[in-house]
Amino acid sequence: MLVGGQTSVFADVRSALNRDYSVVFPVAALMIALILGIVAAQLDRADIAADRRRARFRGDSGRLGCVFQGIEGNVGVSFFLPLMVYLFVIAMAPTTTS
Repeated sequence: MLVGGQTSVFADVRSALNRDYSVVFPVAALMIALILGIVAAQLDRADIAADRRRARFRGDSGRLGCVFQGIEGNVGVSFFLPLMVYLFVIAMAPTTTS
């Protein structure tokens, strides 16, 4: 017995959607979660590397301030010095974050 018309088309669409809901959507959600987890881990590593650079810059700036102001007896530090320290620290930083 063959059935035709809109009712049979809607029945076929409903059965296809039910299969999609039960198979395709969970697999897609799992893949999206996996990709987001990988991206989040990479972003976290980038944040850690940036935090290390900031801490290194602050430490170097503080040590240089102590050298110039405390040991050498200068009144202040040139405004250009932090920029030079930053460039030096970035140039000496390792390129990998392993």
